[in-house]
Amino acid sequence: MDCLIFIMESVKPKPKSNPVLIAGFGWIAAGIVMIYTGYLIYLDRITSSNFREDIAFGLLLMIIGVLILALRSKINKIVEEKTAEANLKKQQLKS
Repeated sequence: MDCLIFIMESVKPKPKSNPVLIAGFGWIAAGIVMIYTGYLIYLDRITSSNFREDIAFGLLLMIIGVLILALRSKINKIVEEKTAEANLKKQQLKS
């Protein structure tokens, strides 16, 4: 029973997850997957694939992810401002 309680406590959601942080790592992961997939296709010697384009696109995805992570505080401020504006409009419509 103690083991079950420990598992339940360790699986509790974090108080406030940061969607911008998750998005940044998602873009980086997409870039890694794109490069890895292009490399696997290149190893199979499929003539219709262009490995250089796959690397370039994968690097672009990773750069976007790094930029999102680097600018996440500014992005969070913008999201919070837009959310506050939307909540204010909802309150005005209700009254």
